[in-house]
Amino acid sequence: MKNVNAEQNTAPREIQDFDIIIVGTGSGNTIPAPINDEKTIAIVEKGVFGGTCINVGCIPTKMFVHTADVARSFRTAGKLSLTGSLEHVDWKGIQQRVFGDRIDPIAEGGTAYRAGDETPNITLFHGEAASFVAPRTLRIGDGADAPVIRGKDVVLATGTRPWIHPVLVGSGVRYRTNEDIMRLDTQPESLIILGGGIVAVEFAAIFDALGTKVTVVNRSERLLRKLDAEISEAFTEQAREQWDTHLGVEPRSARETDNGQV
Repeated sequence: MKNVNAEQNTAPREIQDFDIIIVGTGSGNTIPAPINDEKTIAIVEKGVFGGTCINVGCIPTKMFVHTADVARSFRTAGKLSLTGSLEHVDWKGIQQRVFGDRIDPIAEGGTAYRAGDETPNITLFHGEAASFVAPRTLRIGDGADAPVIRGKDVVLATGTRPWIHPVLVGSGVRYRTNEDIMRLDTQPESLIILGGGIVAVEFAAIFDALGTKVTVVNRSERLLRKLDAEISEAFTEQAREQWDTHLGVEPRSARETDNGQV
């Protein structure tokens, strides 16, 4: 059995034993190397194959950053005695280039490879989360009929989840994270970003360059405060000139207006 869709209902089954169980296909996907070709391996992935970096992190964001850098260059072209303007941003076209042409095929190819004949020692469980039911024993999905697997070694490579500000939790207000902001159906006219870390300012720079009105709200007086103070202070000064910044403040409430604004 090579590929198990954990979303499908299956008859009750006995525990399946493996040498290695890997939960998560980001960094965990590096473990099925030639050194482990003789071992039976189960890979469990609830979401998109490949993990954060390829799907919602480093790679797609840097592709957006490059697009934003090109768009921003029109603003400073005059310093080089060049005349030009940004006439239009094709949001769907940007997404197609990033995801349709590159990111999504990579994720799909990774799934097909791990589930295919080229890796006969690997069984892929795709579509549901894993939970421990006994030492080194996991159930894939919910219900008594869900597959149960056991490993001599279990590798947890699930990564982390975005932290949601308490003011948003339970407020009913729409919010986005790095996991879905790049796949919005339309480019937002305005955007409030809570936080001043690397991910926050990266998205602020991207959307500002593409024409979205960006507001940054940050608890600290400085952006990127985990960097050296000189760098953080210089960046904050530049950010104040480009974005609507509210620093040294803490959001106390959030609500959505009748016209859909937050």
